[in-house]
Amino acid sequence: MRRAMFQTITRTATERYQMTKHWYVGVTVGRFVAFACVYRPTITSHGRSYMAVIGPFRTKRAAIWAQYYGRNNPHFQHVNDAERLSRNHALGGLTTTVGEGVSNDEKTLHSCG
Repeated sequence: MRRAMFQTITRTATERYQMTKHWYVGVTVGRFVAFACVYRPTITSHGRSYMAVIGPFRTKRAAIWAQYYGRNNPHFQHVNDAERLSRNHALGGLTTTVGEGVSNDEKTLHSCG
């Protein structure tokens, strides 16, 4: 009985991945907005807020990096690029950025779940 109960509680890696919160970047008219979401964003769930959604990102750091420095940045073309560039930025390897400046009112994070 105890063994059967343990087997029903354990989840596969795919199920655990689907239950965790993932980071995305929403594209609006003038800016990128980082947000966390448990489920995959769709047109019906996020279509009113964003024109497009980039992600999921593996780390929050990469999503926030993409929000601040991803716009008009030729080095950011894939989620893996954001992961790599945000890691370099955190280690002090990024001295200049190509993206546009971000005002203080755009530095908010949004959550959907």
